[in-house]
Amino acid sequence: MSPRSRKLLREIALVLLSGALYTAAHPPFGLWPMAFLCLVPWAVAIEGASPLRAGFLTFLFGIPAFVGGLWWIAAVGIGGFFGLLFLAPVLSSLFWTLPGACVALWRSRMRLPLPAALAVSWAANDTIRTFLFGGFPWLFLAHPIAECPVLVRTAALGGAPLVGALVAAVNGVLAEAVLRAARSPLAPPPRALARSAAAVGAALLGSVVWGVASRRAEFPPGPTIGGVQGNVALLDKEGRKPASEREDQHVRLLLDSAGGGADLVGWAETMAPRSLGCEPDALSRMCAVARTLGEGGTPLLLGSDAGGVVERPPRRREWNSVFLIGPDGAPRQRYDKRRLVWPTEEVPLRGPFPVLERLVKEGAGWVPNLSRGERTALFRIPGARGKPDWDAGVLICYEIVFSDLARELRNAGATVILNPTNEAWFPGSSEFAQIWEAAVFRAVETRTSVVRIANSGWSGLIDPNGEARVMVGEDAGGPGGTTMRVTVPLDDRGTPYLALGEWFGNGAIGLGLLLVVWALRRIVTNGPRPPGAPAPPA
Repeated sequence: MSPRSRKLLREIALVLLSGALYTAAHPPFGLWPMAFLCLVPWAVAIEGASPLRAGFLTFLFGIPAFVGGLWWIAAVGIGGFFGLLFLAPVLSSLFWTLPGACVALWRSRMRLPLPAALAVSWAANDTIRTFLFGGFPWLFLAHPIAECPVLVRTAALGGAPLVGALVAAVNGVLAEAVLRAARSPLAPPPRALARSAAAVGAALLGSVVWGVASRRAEFPPGPTIGGVQGNVALLDKEGRKPASEREDQHVRLLLDSAGGGADLVGWAETMAPRSLGCEPDALSRMCAVARTLGEGGTPLLLGSDAGGVVERPPRRREWNSVFLIGPDGAPRQRYDKRRLVWPTEEVPLRGPFPVLERLVKEGAGWVPNLSRGERTALFRIPGARGKPDWDAGVLICYEIVFSDLARELRNAGATVILNPTNEAWFPGSSEFAQIWEAAVFRAVETRTSVVRIANSGWSGLIDPNGEARVMVGEDAGGPGGTTMRVTVPLDDRGTPYLALGEWFGNGAIGLGLLLVVWALRRIVTNGPRPPGAPAPPA
């Protein structure tokens, strides 16, 4: 075997190791400290490589990282399994190939310190993939840090990209130390390594100090919210268990959770067995239930589908919706989900590429046809039993992974963020923990309590410190379901993230583009340079 082949195999082994460590940092393994070193083998592998080679190696890194982190997609059946095998390389090529090439370009042409290169590239990448092509904000480098509240509170300053940049910078310092220990000709001088370590160490210490100083010991109590976790299996929801039986079970649980004067009681996403938007008798029954819950009634938050006919063009439309019924038994508001899941709720690009619709139908047995909602979900909750009205923001299911939606709700005046969800598609999987970690970031970024009401999954309360106050695990209560009651902690403090939004992530994108232009300009000025050769002086 030639030296070139051995070098390529060594690089591939290193990036695959990085992919495995990245997976280990995320659920189901949950070894969150691994996040601080999972990029080290990858960074060592691409050091001195051309941008094209580094992009290819980063693509290889992303495949085991996405497969290991998203294996729960295969739980939906054989279609999900093959979908995951198709999705992993697509996601890796879309989201991680270019940042890897940029790191190699910045390193080779500009001598940009590795901690800075990794911090800029990962913060920019996480911001871009939050919104590009509808967004895929799963498996961020920052997400495992949700298990360390003192560090996750840095998200209040600049969101998840800021936390990810800090973690990436630590990886960069460790990678430089490994290169130095291996006596690599590309290793930084000892003094430069010391400067990088000091700068990143100071940033990490500052994050700890902020996390300790910003933690609030006591919160004023807010509304009391009851939730129903029905534990309805997917097959039961689709017809194995009669709709009337499921409805009776949920009504009984509603009565239990409303006991003691709850200010709001909720069902999980799509748990109304009949459409509240299409069947007037179903909605009438739930209005009657609201009137009977305690003295003066209790407001109900009910997940259901909704449908209607749109005249132009004439076709039937369906929505994934949440309905609010007041304590007087009158329907008040409705929110239709705005961010839909591909491909279980909508098939992207089905018009120009009809083959996608056929593939989904063959894999899942049906073709989703949901429409996107158009309005923000800020609900004015009427006060029960003489209490004042209050405002709640609603994010349905995986909308909680989108930071802009939570920020929008908090800035609109939401007292609490409610997250009704149904994750029965993924029983016993790490999806529950991953979406919980995302919810922790939303609570910290907005300093707003997040209440998750799950059918199957994890229900509970995350306070504005990013700490779990209540957590109801998967299948708690068995087939009969269970209930929870939480008193929401209120926090009236703002955050830089609320005021400035994605300032850090957008700044990383802008800085990354400037660095690319600068590096390309140096290529034009100085000519091409063999891979591995020292960069010209800055």
